[in-house]
Amino acid sequence: MDVIAGRKTGGEITGKILLSGYEANELAIRRCTAYCEQMDIHSDATTFREAFTFSAFLQQDSSVSDSKKFDTVEEVLDLLDMHDIADQIVRGSSMEHMKRLTIGVELAAQPIVLFLDKSTSGLDAHSSKLIMDGVRKVTDSGRTIVCTIHQPSSDVCFLFDHLLLLKRGGESVFVGELGEKSRNLVQSNSRHAAPPRGSKPSNLDAEVIGAGVSNNVTTDFVQHFNDRAEKRTLAAAMEMPGVNHPAPDVPEMIFTKKRAANSMTQLWFLMKRFNDRYCTHPPTYNIMRFAISLMLAIVFGLVFVGKSYKTYQEVNSGVGMIFTTMLFNGVISFTSTLPITSAERPAFYRERASQTYNCLWHFIHFHSLKEPFLLIS
Repeated sequence: MDVIAGRKTGGEITGKILLSGYEANELAIRRCTAYCEQMDIHSDATTFREAFTFSAFLQQDSSVSDSKKFDTVEEVLDLLDMHDIADQIVRGSSMEHMKRLTIGVELAAQPIVLFLDKSTSGLDAHSSKLIMDGVRKVTDSGRTIVCTIHQPSSDVCFLFDHLLLLKRGGESVFVGELGEKSRNLVQSNSRHAAPPRGSKPSNLDAEVIGAGVSNNVTTDFVQHFNDRAEKRTLAAAMEMPGVNHPAPDVPEMIFTKKRAANSMTQLWFLMKRFNDRYCTHPPTYNIMRFAISLMLAIVFGLVFVGKSYKTYQEVNSGVGMIFTTMLFNGVISFTSTLPITSAERPAFYRERASQTYNCLWHFIHFHSLKEPFLLIS
């Protein structure tokens, strides 16, 4: 999934990725697809609605009107059933809500294909079902979703339309429609190795084809699939126009801009995010700095009250006081920023990977919004 979404940076990657039969470059993949990572990494000082709005305005093309982008935000809230928590702060949310946020942030970009990497990891059966019900609603709205999932429950497995099942070594064992209650998957391989009675369809990979820890299966399920009619149907579908070669009436998708939003839009939404981060939602950050500065002023003021600066020693003490207060303020301002900076860093790297905004604007706003508070303190 990392390779297809263009997020794999290590090792040597070979092969081609096609979009409508045309070989896709990195920019086209990034602009046409969205990738939901397994880890839920977000800026926790915003609300859910603000996170979706940020994604919609910065990842949809600048030619799309603002009203349509706001409509996209409302649509995402409706599809993922998040209207009740739309205006709550992300910080402290449950894992289920964070999974919904991860999907919604990428969905707000209106991608052609949405990749989900283990979207139910860390969730219990009930939460997994709720998340995948939301994904099913997204699919029913006309989106294409490609999802990797590990050992889902039967209820979750029945929500999928198509399946690509791989055995150890990356060879295909089943590719095609699942059918009602995964009937096609079960019938495909149970003829050669019957699954245990009462087992889930999703356990077929580990218990029947030998893809799990134990590998005692002697049947060659890869060859069995290659001999089936489904394999020939798949091969014929791959030769259709728009799959392995371009269709005559479908033009190639070409993008000239590295990022979807213009510079002014990036500036505005980054400024709003950092204003929420440093000024609005966690006021304790600035209150602590002001309180420490006030405490230092009181302490040094009481120590030097009534002092005259006529001798060398008195002047030297006054200069030392100024130096010490400046040093304390500088160190405190630096160390108090570290927790917030480290918390914001993972979200920055995730958004940088998708080229959501220019790193220059992030750097400018990150530092410029702190200067007034430093001057006041």
